[in-house]
Amino acid sequence: MSTNDILKRALQAWKKGLKDQNNNVGRKAFNTTLRQAQQLTGGGHNVKDVDRNGAEEFLKNQNGVFMVYSSSCIPCRQKKKDFRNGALGDLPVCMLDIDKHKHGNPTLQSRNGPLPPAKTVPSIWFLQGDAIERYKGETTLKQAVAAFFDNTVHAKAYPNDVADTILTGWTA
Repeated sequence: MSTNDILKRALQAWKKGLKDQNNNVGRKAFNTTLRQAQQLTGGGHNVKDVDRNGAEEFLKNQNGVFMVYSSSCIPCRQKKKDFRNGALGDLPVCMLDIDKHKHGNPTLQSRNGPLPPAKTVPSIWFLQGDAIERYKGETTLKQAVAAFFDNTVHAKAYPNDVADTILTGWTA
């Protein structure tokens, strides 16, 4: 049973209990909690922390966002929290903590050969088909992701039709 199903069942049981008690204060608390739960479950389902092997598997075979971070870095922890809270919808996000890697910052193999080691953290890359692009921070992350994944240049390797745009959570 998924986290969403468990949360949905718990909220339904709570709502039923409130109806039985005719409790207006409780209903207000329920509605507030429901809105927060909807925000939490609106995305972030495809976010995962991985080791080096998991990172290389993601880089070779999946489209999405890849981040190298350090658990001691405050901006990294904020980005990680944003991803987990659904900042990028259901777009797959893979994260590698270099503090857990025995040899520091590894050189990872991607679908196009070695990915350059991260010079700063967080370092974020976008992957779609054969295209790999590093996020440079000129715009917000959400704007950069939307521009990259909606760019028709990548259409040859990864179909860029309405279904794919909806699948990645970005609509015009």
